[in-house]
Amino acid sequence: MTKFFPFILAGMFFVSCSNETKSTDDTESTPKIVKAFNKKISALEEFDSKTPIADYAQEAEETAADKVTLTKENVSSLIEQMEQYTFSVIVVEDHTIVKISNIEDCKASGSWGACMPMGKGYIKRGDLVPKKDYINNIIGTPDSQKRVVYFFN
Repeated sequence: MTKFFPFILAGMFFVSCSNETKSTDDTESTPKIVKAFNKKISALEEFDSKTPIADYAQEAEETAADKVTLTKENVSSLIEQMEQYTFSVIVVEDHTIVKISNIEDCKASGSWGACMPMGKGYIKRGDLVPKKDYINNIIGTPDSQKRVVYFFN
């Protein structure tokens, strides 16, 4: 029995390595939430997840060309920066997501001190509630919540 022990260990090693490869392949074949949402906003509703906004943010951390925390102090410069990218998406904590849909169509916001562009997205209130409005009406007023702008080419 002890003569076969090294062979048993080697067999277990090869089996565990082959399982790791399979799980990586499965992960690569799953839909990409960032790409789907950036292409079609309603795609967020199609993902089987209890936390689709948090899932988006996690994937965006790895795939965005750039990301910046949005504050009242930098909002104007970030809106200008949005013009340099194909897509810009703002995520507020794990409950709000908005894609900038039209930078030219903007409305002055007293609380943000900037002309806020039009956006489309969702607020999670149990279910995802679709929103289309000027982004200040979707992301709320400046406060201690973390708002991150993700930029995509």
